[in-house]
Amino acid sequence: MKILISLFLVGLSFNLWGQNSTEYLENQIKLTKQDTQKVNYYNQLAALHSKDTPSKARKYAETALALAKQIKYNKGITKAYSNIGVTYRIQTQHTKALRFLMKAYHRYEEAQQLFSQPQLLSEIGLVYRQQNDLPHAQSYFQQSLEIAKKLEQNDQIALAYNNLGVIHFYKKNYYEAEKYHKNAIKIRNKLNDKAGLVISYNNIGIVYARQKEYDRALEFYNKSLEVNKEVNNQQMMAATCDNIGDVYLARGKYDKAFKSFQMSLATAKKIKATNRIIEAYMSLFELFNQQEKFKEALSYYQQYTRLKDSVFSSERSRKMAEIQADYINEKQEKEIQILAQQKKLDRQTIYITIALFVITVLSSLLLVSRQRFKMRKNREILHQQQEIYKTQQTLMQEKLKNEQLQNENLHKEVAHKNQQLTSHTLHMIKKNQLLEQIKEGLQTLAQSPKQLKKSLGNLNRLVEQGFNLDKEWEEFRQVFEQVHQDFFKQLKNQYPTLTPHELHVCALVKLNFSIKEMATILGIAPNSVAMARYRIRKKLQLETDDNLTEFMMQVA
Repeated sequence: MKILISLFLVGLSFNLWGQNSTEYLENQIKLTKQDTQKVNYYNQLAALHSKDTPSKARKYAETALALAKQIKYNKGITKAYSNIGVTYRIQTQHTKALRFLMKAYHRYEEAQQLFSQPQLLSEIGLVYRQQNDLPHAQSYFQQSLEIAKKLEQNDQIALAYNNLGVIHFYKKNYYEAEKYHKNAIKIRNKLNDKAGLVISYNNIGIVYARQKEYDRALEFYNKSLEVNKEVNNQQMMAATCDNIGDVYLARGKYDKAFKSFQMSLATAKKIKATNRIIEAYMSLFELFNQQEKFKEALSYYQQYTRLKDSVFSSERSRKMAEIQADYINEKQEKEIQILAQQKKLDRQTIYITIALFVITVLSSLLLVSRQRFKMRKNREILHQQQEIYKTQQTLMQEKLKNEQLQNENLHKEVAHKNQQLTSHTLHMIKKNQLLEQIKEGLQTLAQSPKQLKKSLGNLNRLVEQGFNLDKEWEEFRQVFEQVHQDFFKQLKNQYPTLTPHELHVCALVKLNFSIKEMATILGIAPNSVAMARYRIRKKLQLETDDNLTEFMMQVA
């Protein structure tokens, strides 16, 4: 059983009452002197023709758009964008439809004009519905509902409920579909919107039929027919009769189904609604095919096929004509734009040529004057530069002399410090050598009697303590740091585990003393110096091939 949904988004059907015929509106355009009113009339003509002759409607809308842009009539521009989008939607040119409808919507948003947004959002939703993009369609219908509620636009609220009901039907959420259609019916009853009730009763009947609640489906189909007697919407009458026939066919009541299908066919033929005639032929084919009356079924199927092929052929020809017309219009518009741009460029070229000539003459005069002034100025500048050069040369010579003098003083100071350092080191060596001799003599005396041995032992310890006095080392350190600034600081920062004794050894290594000389200076055995060097190498993480002296030479 087929299901037919009558979804009329532009039940927004343009409510032009009698006088708003094409002839009347075109006469008004000729009579009126106000360009804004002309834009409004062109937009009304576009809306009037959008459903039946969308290409013609689009020409009206494009004329309205061009005039509105010329006079900067923003309301007219927005309405024209909307009308152009509707014509593309009806012709199922979805990309173009969305482009123009979204332009209109964004302009309404920028102008904070809520009044027209529900209708426009419904149009955008229908474009997505035609593409079977149900999530986007539902989103825009929901936005339309929310704004319509805020503005208390009951007709738009009812329309949004109807559209959301259809979306939920396609998503097989029949409970939600029923709820939305009931809300639409409730509002349309309050508004006495009989044209809307014809559609809503039919749509909720389809929901019940899909759930095989045939009695309730027939109840609402019959309500749709009853109200339609006042509205006289022949399209909907044909659709509803066909839907009733589907219910009887599902129940196996073939006589009643035949009667309903015949009524649908007769109504459709009366108004020449080709799509409804095709549906009726298919319904009659299914009826007789189900009864296994194949001869009658074949007859209706052949009529269905012939008419469908004919419609397809004529529809294809119509679309081709529309595409060709659109192409010609676009081509003409582009040619007009190119000619206008060319004229503008020609005028600009003339103005630019004159301006360039004047600028050239003035520039030449200015250039000669500036050249003379520049020559005088250059002579003055040259003279000044020569004076400056002489002064700079004198200053440079003085500076070089000062630098040479400073370098000489610095070299002398460094040499003096090195001499002090060497002298101090030699003094330490001599002192320690003397102390060593005293120590050896005392050790010899230590072999004397016991009392003398004890006294000499104390004296020996005092001498050993003398080796470790820091006074002379501190003086050495101060002189060393004057020559090798930041040596100890750099080592300590990079290798914080080095002890003061190891730092002493590092300083002596940097001065390139031998192990024996370092042992004499430090007052320790050569083996102790070697051990200290080993510990230092380990803390510095030096490889076996790395030279400790070269390493120390690179520090500070």
